[in-house]
Amino acid sequence: MEFDHILIPADVDESLERLYERVITEHINSWYSDLSHDEEFLQEMRHLFRETTTEILTRLTRIDITETILNDIIPVALQHLDGYLWAIKHCSMCEVDLLLRQQTGDTKSSCLHSTWLAFMGKDVHPALASREAENDYIENLSEKLLPIILKNKITKSRLASSITTAILTSTVLQPLFDLLCEPRNLNKLLLLWFGPEPVRKFDACPDPPVRLLLRFVHAHSQPKPSALHVDLSAILKDTSLLYPFLQYLKKNGGVNLLQFCLAVEDFNKKMMVVDLKEEDLVTLHKDAKQLYDTYIKLGANNFIKFDDDIIKDVGNIINQGHKSIQKLRTTPPLFRAYEQVYNNLEDNLCPQFHTSDEYLGLVLGPRLSECRPAVKLKDEENNSKKSSTTVKGRLSKMKTEVMGSGPMEGSPEPDMDQAFDLSELEDSEDTANKGNEVRDLSAWRVNIPRLEPRNDPHSGKACFVFIIQVQRIDMASQTDGDDLEWSVNRQYHEFYSLQSALVQYHGVFEDAKLPPRSKLFGGKGLDVLQSKQEPFQDYLVKLLQKPNLKKSDLLYTFLTSKQEFNEASSTNMFKGVPKLTKEKGQFLQSFINTYVASTLSPPPKPGRMDWEEEMESLKKHPVYKDNFSDHGLFKTAALGPTQTCSIVGLYDSILYLGVRLFKLSEPWLKLLTGLRWIIADSLNHLVHYMLSSKLDDMINSGRVAHIVSVIEESIFDPPAPQMELAEIQQQTENTLQAFRTYLPQALRSVLGDKFNPSTKTLFNVLQEPLLNKQLAYTLLETLLVKIFPELRI
Repeated sequence: MEFDHILIPADVDESLERLYERVITEHINSWYSDLSHDEEFLQEMRHLFRETTTEILTRLTRIDITETILNDIIPVALQHLDGYLWAIKHCSMCEVDLLLRQQTGDTKSSCLHSTWLAFMGKDVHPALASREAENDYIENLSEKLLPIILKNKITKSRLASSITTAILTSTVLQPLFDLLCEPRNLNKLLLLWFGPEPVRKFDACPDPPVRLLLRFVHAHSQPKPSALHVDLSAILKDTSLLYPFLQYLKKNGGVNLLQFCLAVEDFNKKMMVVDLKEEDLVTLHKDAKQLYDTYIKLGANNFIKFDDDIIKDVGNIINQGHKSIQKLRTTPPLFRAYEQVYNNLEDNLCPQFHTSDEYLGLVLGPRLSECRPAVKLKDEENNSKKSSTTVKGRLSKMKTEVMGSGPMEGSPEPDMDQAFDLSELEDSEDTANKGNEVRDLSAWRVNIPRLEPRNDPHSGKACFVFIIQVQRIDMASQTDGDDLEWSVNRQYHEFYSLQSALVQYHGVFEDAKLPPRSKLFGGKGLDVLQSKQEPFQDYLVKLLQKPNLKKSDLLYTFLTSKQEFNEASSTNMFKGVPKLTKEKGQFLQSFINTYVASTLSPPPKPGRMDWEEEMESLKKHPVYKDNFSDHGLFKTAALGPTQTCSIVGLYDSILYLGVRLFKLSEPWLKLLTGLRWIIADSLNHLVHYMLSSKLDDMINSGRVAHIVSVIEESIFDPPAPQMELAEIQQQTENTLQAFRTYLPQALRSVLGDKFNPSTKTLFNVLQEPLLNKQLAYTLLETLLVKIFPELRI
């Protein structure tokens, strides 16, 4: 994607950079540094932050803020006020509650929440059911938003998607809503607005605008040399690389950039010819004009954002006619345009191309998941399984005692039993005959040349296996040499199963040990497996050199059997008792019990998971408690009226406030209703113009940068000390008084004695934290649908 067209003021860019860098430092690098020192993951997160900000800013520029306030926010706020007014009306009708308030002198109703819930019914936002429901709602909303914002770039990686969702949920959105909906924070903001002190003015940044978060991304970009990476010049010269790069640009934006570079290079080759003829100059001028009209001219189909002086200089040269066309070679404007586009491709799009599916698929082949075969059971396999049901039934008890009932470690899928089929005991005679075969494992040779991807035949799960090539020289060939050389596939965990079995039978070999088994995330990455290739080969070579292992059935089975080597291999030993006696140990039952126990996952330690402790802390919030979990939500409204208000237009909003809140006298209501047909539209347009002008004056770079800094402080800085009850009451009283003073004197004159109770009621709407959450989430959904029309909430 071309980020050059997103230019923002320098102070806003600096504030965003500081906020995002703090998020990465305190909420990502704090745990990632314990896993790895590679900066690639952190750099990828910076790109995600940049792309997210770009998408949101692009969508916000399409929204008319004034229209949104008048036609979306104000109607939602009035509907919320209407619910509150009906709730306090029903509360005042409750005799018990009225008597209790008269006795205690408390102006707040103890049954307000229950009455409001009964009135709202199913219109109560589901996030208010409990703190856990609120967390789930925000997490679900984040999961829906991220693919839209990032255009499905992280959905292929469950790790990146989970981390980004968790950061957006627990670090940004939920703490932000908790702060904004708390009455004392709202009162602080209202006091700043309605207070006698003039609203603080913020000056716009005098510096020229900068590219969005360019320094944030490139300041930490330290490209490491890699044999897999190629620069842009090599891509442009190699058609096998150019085609995947073009496909990547088609998917992510930027095809016009590549086309411009190729067109300029082709144009320069034509212009470098010495002694151009008149017709050649005419042709060059035509090509240059086409290049200008396609990419450089304002309003072009494939317009690229160039500096204004470049557009002007190139246009002037072309307008001078074909005789002056060679000035494009002797003057810098076209070269500057080419350099700007080339650097954008080299710095922004090439690094992303190196990690794309198009490039990695070309260099490393397709993903393992893409070459996974469909797993289907054939009819013959089903029939054979049915025929062995009787034998399996008779041996089920033995299988349970030997193998255990749980899944074994290292199996491709935990719900699939990969044990040896015990029905094969019917073939014990053939196996016994094989067991009498003379062999000398010390005359065998092994090596592990490579790893290869495989798919499990039962589950289809992709994995890597070690290819072990075996050669024996202790016998003459019976089949033209095919029985003297073969290869066997073994997975990572099978080597450790072999070592565990040999230790039980033969003790520890001090000079033949496998490297310690990786515990973090299972150690199954390709780079980890490649590092084990040589140690595993040395381990097998040393085992074959042991005199007491030259007739070992365990080692023989590991190097010859096509079956998975795990604890089920010990079951195969039951096929012939003489085979067991060849090994050192005689205590078979104790070996089996110990061996099976070693393959089982350790039992979980007692205690609660971290997320459970975090959820308990959420439920103990000093202000919101556990939301409405104690009250319960109503499926249908239990109190009237059955219809909620629906107000459209500013004049109708004034009429509503006059009827429901201010309770104007009948003459005033008749006057306002009569004037509605005369002045309603004019008033709506006038207020629209005044609000739009006010927003233009207020929303400048200085104020936006300040808001971003306040958000950063609210999220990361330690919370302010809890205010005493007396301080909170004093702040509330000061805010109410400032609000009344801020209103025009004419309104006080019209309302008379109704002014104080009306303003008190209007102010009290914002003093209920949980009701503030209802309003906040309703407004959030309204705005999200406006900004992201494709979002389905």
